[in-house]
Amino acid sequence: AKLVKAKTKNGKPFEEYYQTGVEPAEDSPHRRLFDVFLNRLRQYNSMTYGMLLVSMARLMPSITQRPISHVLVDEVQDIDLLQWQIIRAFQALQAECALFVVGDQDQAIYEWRGSAPLSCRTAASSAAR
Repeated sequence: AKLVKAKTKNGKPFEEYYQTGVEPAEDSPHRRLFDVFLNRLRQYNSMTYGMLLVSMARLMPSITQRPISHVLVDEVQDIDLLQWQIIRAFQALQAECALFVVGDQDQAIYEWRGSAPLSCRTAASSAAR
């Protein structure tokens, strides 16, 4: 029970990992929780949604065999920093890759897991470049 109650400095365990892919430092008070959680997931051959995103971000450098001409992102208001980095990495694979985003910041529903409705504006201004 004590492991489950462990929190990061902002009160949200695993937030930095899910947003950046950076694991807790070895001397972090949360490292034990992180290791126990990962080991339990491995026992059941499972991943969390955040881990899927982190894995995708880690695979991006090796995804260069197929040309990508268009990237379409729907519900862009619900993406977080790591998802945005994956999108930009797809776009960076090809010089002529077109990025098209659709979103409505008034319909944001995933702020609790790190999405930022203002990323709509960031996405729109980045896509215009």
